[in-house]
Amino acid sequence: HNQDANLFMLTKEGFDYIDLDPFGSPNPFLAAAISQISRGGILAVTATDTAALTGTYNKVTKRKYWSRSMKNYMMHETGLRILIRKVQLIGMQYEKALIPIFSYFKEHYFRVFFRCVKGKKFCDEIALEQGMFNGAGPLWRGCLWDNKLANKIYSSLLKNNKKINNKELLKFLKIIKEESRINSIVFYDMHNIAKKRGLKTTTKKEEIIRKIRKGGNKASNTHFSGTGIRTDISLEKFLKLL
Repeated sequence: HNQDANLFMLTKEGFDYIDLDPFGSPNPFLAAAISQISRGGILAVTATDTAALTGTYNKVTKRKYWSRSMKNYMMHETGLRILIRKVQLIGMQYEKALIPIFSYFKEHYFRVFFRCVKGKKFCDEIALEQGMFNGAGPLWRGCLWDNKLANKIYSSLLKNNKKINNKELLKFLKIIKEESRINSIVFYDMHNIAKKRGLKTTTKKEEIIRKIRKGGNKASNTHFSGTGIRTDISLEKFLKLL
């Protein structure tokens, strides 16, 4: 079909999978897509208006996403979580709980895959996972990934990598697979903290991750930052290791 997207979606019976990948913000298409996504269906949403979601234009963030972002080392994760909440709010109007099962930021865009679960109870549960974080928000404070799905995607690519031969993609998905095991909104950026604290030298990232795990906590690299570590330990403990 070559037709206005909203008109096309609204005049059909419904869809098991909808992929919104417009130029800029997905906002103009969210209501039509969400109203037509089926129970148990998958809604994929891409946003390329990264400046609005990462704190460059706060007035635009407020208008388009009903939230406030922060321009700091966590801005890309913050932006992704703000986008997720906006999509979920539209979903709640239709009594559809949109649960993120795979999310990421890459190059110049955000991308989130949601599973649609129907019912007021699930919408209420999602609302409880929304709130503020470090002055940013309201945003989604829950999981960004379904761990089993992240493992399955990585394993599938690893199995077929000889045919695909994409080492960069394999590395990217491996990091997300590791991140998905940690249900934490927090990651620490080593360079940012070292600069603020005036540290001239720091422990190597791999060594810090190893020590955190050895101490019984969780830690991994994060795809949001090459110098970041996602973990469930406090900043105080992280500083000692750094």
